[in-house]
Amino acid sequence: MKYSLRQNAPDIALFDCCMGVGESGFFDRRGITEPGALLRMMDRFGIAEALVYDQQEVEIGRFGDNAFILDFCRASPRLHPSVALAPPGTGELPTPREWVASLLAQGIRAVRAWPEWHRFDFLPYCLGPLLEELQAQRMPLFVSYNAIDPGSFPWGHKPNLDHIQRTAEAYPDLPIILVHTGMLENRRLLPLLRACSNVRCDITCVAGGFPELVSAGPGPERLLFTGEFPIFDPGLTVTWPRYADVPEQAAQRIAGENLRDLLAGMKLGRAAARPVTPRPASGADAPPPDRVRAALLAGAPLDFLPVIDLHGHYGQCASACARPQYDPEMMVREMDLYGVDVVVCSAITVGGAGSLKRGNDQMLEAARAAPGRILGYCVLSSNSPERNLDELKRCYDLGLRCGVKMHRYHQPEYRITDSFLAPVMEFLNEKRLIYINHDLGADTDVIELARRYPELTIINGHGGVPHARIGLQHPNVYANSCSIMAVDGVERLVQACGPGHLTLGSDFSLFHLGWGVGPIAYAAIPESGKAEILGGNAMRIFNRADWFRTDPPERLRRWVT
Repeated sequence: MKYSLRQNAPDIALFDCCMGVGESGFFDRRGITEPGALLRMMDRFGIAEALVYDQQEVEIGRFGDNAFILDFCRASPRLHPSVALAPPGTGELPTPREWVASLLAQGIRAVRAWPEWHRFDFLPYCLGPLLEELQAQRMPLFVSYNAIDPGSFPWGHKPNLDHIQRTAEAYPDLPIILVHTGMLENRRLLPLLRACSNVRCDITCVAGGFPELVSAGPGPERLLFTGEFPIFDPGLTVTWPRYADVPEQAAQRIAGENLRDLLAGMKLGRAAARPVTPRPASGADAPPPDRVRAALLAGAPLDFLPVIDLHGHYGQCASACARPQYDPEMMVREMDLYGVDVVVCSAITVGGAGSLKRGNDQMLEAARAAPGRILGYCVLSSNSPERNLDELKRCYDLGLRCGVKMHRYHQPEYRITDSFLAPVMEFLNEKRLIYINHDLGADTDVIELARRYPELTIINGHGGVPHARIGLQHPNVYANSCSIMAVDGVERLVQACGPGHLTLGSDFSLFHLGWGVGPIAYAAIPESGKAEILGGNAMRIFNRADWFRTDPPERLRRWVT
């Protein structure tokens, strides 16, 4: 399936359907307890309105105590309260009719269920009388797809989707919205949406074009926007409505109109608030103006600085998710939309279960189809140590000249200092190339490798603070922003190593480019630091390599100093 990417972003009024506030035992510094702080954060990310819940109500089960969330939301018409439910008959809430009537009287027009976390089944036997009352009022019910513990999110504690289907079919007029869907769930969620017309979900399952698949299939009215604060950094998803490869009307619906319609569809209660244009924060708490953030808020390309993604992928991945098959033409179109000059990719089909030569040859074909825009790593594996050096030289001679990528999936355990990798590292060191590992392993191994091969650039494929700190003592060690999902994640890495040792990564085309660019663009760091991370550091890495100095890609020549 191919899509026609929009060239201009519509005037988007984002309405976040799932934003947690208050103190949290899980999310450390990310908890927001004061409305003004939340509004300033929303302004930074360009979020107009939010449907909020009390994190404490979720974490400790403080059912029926709505005072905090009601008081919090009174501070601004941009904030709308929602509360968690408990099964009827447990003594934690009044009767379903009394409880729903009290919610409506308080201006609460949405409720939430956390079945896995709160230890109940999302089935009629457990919730029936309450679901009947919610259905009678057409009150939207948001169901957590995952638990709230960041140690398990987004991979663990998934609900039984058969339970979701059975309950949705039993209450066909009840709007059910799955939130916290996380990543890699396309093959579960798409059939469910097709089977149950009253089920919707959020867009956090952005991997591989999930919103595009839903928009083209079940329809854009089945999706709701969220930045997933405080579980996710909103920068991961906030870019999508402004750059999405869906029609403008569909983007508007997903960005906020679907949620506004759900809240306005209530049989009782006050009328739904209409969109509120986000107002920039002012005073000392205002984020400093910068062109990077301004461009993303406008859905414009970052064409005023080099943008180089050092962590992309090409090909299919059986364990990832269903997604449209990105060909080089599609990849370049999306790169142009964001203003990404170059993406350095590795073949996703190798390094584990796939064939080294076959996967690397696919990567070569993609690089030749988009010369100077899609560059490639040679992928090697500990499954075939005797073949690695020959395969590296073959790929380098044929055009995969950026370096080597390795994964740890489906492979014998190895350390980056193991002897079988020494010839590979010597070759990379001689050519001043990159070694990027999905997980570099022990800090001591990284330090040892950096000392042995000072001309080698070492990149941790999924950046973490410990490896980032190594870059302060070893200038050839870099972190990568790929899969930095936590709020303040970019800021913490910058605190650890400065902006000069962090590089851009997105996992494109498994994810959309905004997954990588967004957290950096919206981070609370100076524009100069964003410029280094987005492409300045990669340019310095490239400039050391003989192949780049001899013949830099056309798109990057304007940035060569």
